[in-house]
Amino acid sequence: MVHQNGNAEKLLQVGVHLMAKNGYQATSTRAIVEAAGVTKPMLYYYYGSKEGLCKAGIRRFSDHFFTELREVLGATEDSRELLVEYIWTIFKYMRDHEDEGLFYMSLFFGPERQWFLNDIKEVLADGHELTMALIEKLIGAGVLRPGCEEEFARTVRGMVDVWRWAAITEGITLSRVIAERIVDNLLNGFGRR
Repeated sequence: MVHQNGNAEKLLQVGVHLMAKNGYQATSTRAIVEAAGVTKPMLYYYYGSKEGLCKAGIRRFSDHFFTELREVLGATEDSRELLVEYIWTIFKYMRDHEDEGLFYMSLFFGPERQWFLNDIKEVLADGHELTMALIEKLIGAGVLRPGCEEEFARTVRGMVDVWRWAAITEGITLSRVIAERIVDNLLNGFGRR
């Protein structure tokens, strides 16, 4: 549910920020409406509940994030550059939308995961579809061998997630250079030559 109304937008932004900072359970409806400068009935009118607001936050995150990734898939035919740009877009989105990224990751890995499992599975399915489209392009270009799709998809996601966690927990700045290093290691390996 996406609303163009300023109050609905403010509620969503404030709710995502507070849930990213404090967690879903520790963020009260009261805290959200007070920080947004609106009343509880407004939250209920636009989102039905705190859970509805959270689900709208998940959808907002995934809609914006996946739109950017879809644009990357059509941006270049150079395989290495495509993979670098794909990973860099993930990093850049997380860096530029820190609240949304932390909000989503805290739901995904936090105790509330079970409450939002269907929403999370939907986002994961969309993300997997995009990753597989990327991999099909790489196979078509002869960069990857057919039959490695699932392993490569999991490896890319794993490397990206480890770097995203390092940015959150260690303060590492995600950069295009890191994306390039990941791609070079994925395509060429870590072995000594």
